[in-house]
Amino acid sequence: MGDKEASQVAGEPAGESIQSSENETRRLTWYKKLSFTSGHFMNVVGISIWFPYSVIFFQKVIGLPPSDTGTVILVAQVAGAVSLPFIGMWSDQTVLRYGRRKIFHLAGILATGLVLFFLWHECLGCSDAPPEYQVIYFTSFAVVFQFGWAATQIAQLSLIPELVRDKTEQVGLNAMRTTFTIVANIIIFVCFLVLFATFKNDTNSISPDDKDVFWIVAIIAVVLGFLFGVPFQILIREDPDAARLPRLKWFEWIQQPQFFLAMCGFVSARIIFIVPQTYLPIYLTDTLQLNKKSVATGPLVLYVTAFVTTFAVKQVTKKMGTLMMFFMGMAVVWAAVIWFWVKEPSQVSPQVVFNAARDNVYLAIVLLGVGGATVLVLSYTMISQVVGKYTQFAPQSTTDPSSQEFYRHVMVYTPFAASALGLFTLSAYLLLQERERRRYNMAMSRDRLPPLPRLITTKGRAVLKSQHPSKLGSATHERRAAPLSTQLT
Repeated sequence: MGDKEASQVAGEPAGESIQSSENETRRLTWYKKLSFTSGHFMNVVGISIWFPYSVIFFQKVIGLPPSDTGTVILVAQVAGAVSLPFIGMWSDQTVLRYGRRKIFHLAGILATGLVLFFLWHECLGCSDAPPEYQVIYFTSFAVVFQFGWAATQIAQLSLIPELVRDKTEQVGLNAMRTTFTIVANIIIFVCFLVLFATFKNDTNSISPDDKDVFWIVAIIAVVLGFLFGVPFQILIREDPDAARLPRLKWFEWIQQPQFFLAMCGFVSARIIFIVPQTYLPIYLTDTLQLNKKSVATGPLVLYVTAFVTTFAVKQVTKKMGTLMMFFMGMAVVWAAVIWFWVKEPSQVSPQVVFNAARDNVYLAIVLLGVGGATVLVLSYTMISQVVGKYTQFAPQSTTDPSSQEFYRHVMVYTPFAASALGLFTLSAYLLLQERERRRYNMAMSRDRLPPLPRLITTKGRAVLKSQHPSKLGSATHERRAAPLSTQLT
């Protein structure tokens, strides 16, 4: 049977079948790949400043109390979480000749770039204003920053399956995105390290005198973000037929227990990695009394360790299995938080370059990077199996006067609780997978059904069991996939 006849039997027009075949074999040139994968550079440099340095900047440089700092960050993170699904749906419904994804990408990098100038600078016009004005001022810019970040992120990730349909090509694009993410983070951390060494003052801790350091880093981030964002806008062309790709409705997702378990696992993994990263600089300088250079070296060590770990996790998981690897990741996280708990400030002068008793906290940071990256990679595995493709937790405010002990508690209790939640979630996820696999095998042996769709409602299951496989509609064939339990090893 020819391609034309086969497509007609499946209920698919011959023209669309030929077009789909052409899209499957389409490849991007190397310079378009570079232009695409560097398009999120503004997002990466913005986030690499936001998470590690927002708390210490607002408290030590601007002078906001801890409660107001928590308010600014919490409102911004909630705004980012709310904006993601709405921007995604808005982007899907947009029709523009310029490109429905590219227009959101352009709006995102413009908003993010312009806001960074104000977000990492002292409040303009606040000298004679009440203290609440600063909170409103920085919260407003932080919310716009989160909206811009969400627009850029959604636009670029949505373009991956539209630009290339081949799975290998999609994996390659994601790998190149990761490379640019690493480069961007390292650039930011090195900039802080160099600038703190260049702009020396009388104190070894972060103070309002360091405002120029944050301002210069923000300028560097914006310039690099725009330089890498321009090629994306010029060279990338959207496929006009991409809007006709099959999509799942939101109510089809929420009927799947695996969806909620995967989301819980991902959230717990992000908490393990993001919250310590957010409070690490101020923990090092306030609780352990390290010098200001540690606010750059600490996140740099954490990030490089996590990056190296991602390569090892994929290989070791193939031999040990997901559950055992998750247990190992949790054990390493717990070892790190115990180290953070028992670590005491050193009396060694900050002028001393190296002291084993003082600097052994970096070993705990390495452990946190290894464990956090392990559970994060495994959570991405769960999501990729549920969603079919790779697509934050806000610090709470506090009025605790014992800020040094508070930062220690954040570094200990938050990752510990999140790891426990993640462990429970993964166990429930695997048990549900095993139950689905047994039910699937029983159905296959009894009714000889075709592989069930990845996401299907209870009503849909009954329909599949009552129909002959050859009479299934083309839409069902398009979404056909093996059960999730057969993919998780």
